[in-house]
Amino acid sequence: MKKVFVLFLLLAQVFTPIRAQQTLIISETRLPYTSQVWWTEGGSCQLSERKIRKNWDEGRQITSLAYTKQGWFVTMARDSGLSDQQLKVSDEWPENWIRANWNAGYYITSMAHGNGEWAVVMSKGTDYREQCYIACDWDEEAEWIHECWDAGLYITSATFNGKYWFIVMSRTSDYTSQGYMWATSFSKMQDKVSEKWDIDRNIQILEYGDEEYLGVYCVYSEDNGRGQAYVRNPSSLKSYIQEKWDEEKKISYIGGGPGEYKSSRSDDNYTYCDCSNTYHRPTDTHTPPPPPRTQPSHPQTRPTPPPTQGKIVGGGRR
Repeated sequence: MKKVFVLFLLLAQVFTPIRAQQTLIISETRLPYTSQVWWTEGGSCQLSERKIRKNWDEGRQITSLAYTKQGWFVTMARDSGLSDQQLKVSDEWPENWIRANWNAGYYITSMAHGNGEWAVVMSKGTDYREQCYIACDWDEEAEWIHECWDAGLYITSATFNGKYWFIVMSRTSDYTSQGYMWATSFSKMQDKVSEKWDIDRNIQILEYGDEEYLGVYCVYSEDNGRGQAYVRNPSSLKSYIQEKWDEEKKISYIGGGPGEYKSSRSDDNYTYCDCSNTYHRPTDTHTPPPPPRTQPSHPQTRPTPPPTQGKIVGGGRR
């Protein structure tokens, strides 16, 4: 009987579905960053605030972070334009902390969920003048995103916490137009990225969650058509990043996912701002063709995910 029971446990472990962890990197030319550094913490390890504070002391700011296949993945650089930062690591979405920092003039510039924790970075030195966030079923999020676009806001951060997509939108002059796209495999996302590059769009965000890839593309208001490259799960992070640095392509964005959802709250709804007003989204502007870009080939097909249940909505500071 014991042997049968042990065999049953082993089989249960073998056939228990495991969500695939992803590491997604966008690299870009003509970024102002100097002295860029990066590191990963390894799976199941906590985010090292000591390393972050050391780099703050050396004049660098966090330019991107995510929970990836290698655990927490952080990039920091000098000359990012960011002047001061606050970092919050917590089990729950840090609603009150965010509101307090909005009141102090900080805005969300990076966020990620992984290993049962949230990491949210808020910064000064952006040109943001208003910020909102949302997390709920995508049909409602899509409607909210279009309302915010009409109000003159743009997506500036996105992540999946294992249950919902969290989207942050900000009033900024960094972009003149923006859109998003979905793909159930990375090869399909590659095709969509190529289509956007062909019409002078830049890839701003790549994330993975709920068995789908989310890509956000944009037209930069200045210096559009930058050289870009992106990768999914490179065999050697060190070699890949150094190769791109040698090509003058610095890390502009790190994406990951999925995180495992964990909450002790009975109510996960957050609503702070209404983006419905008389502002209108700027129209696209013509830009010269971008320089050649490279993209890796890592096709991986996944089934279409089932619809999510429940709702979280959030908004922010004016």
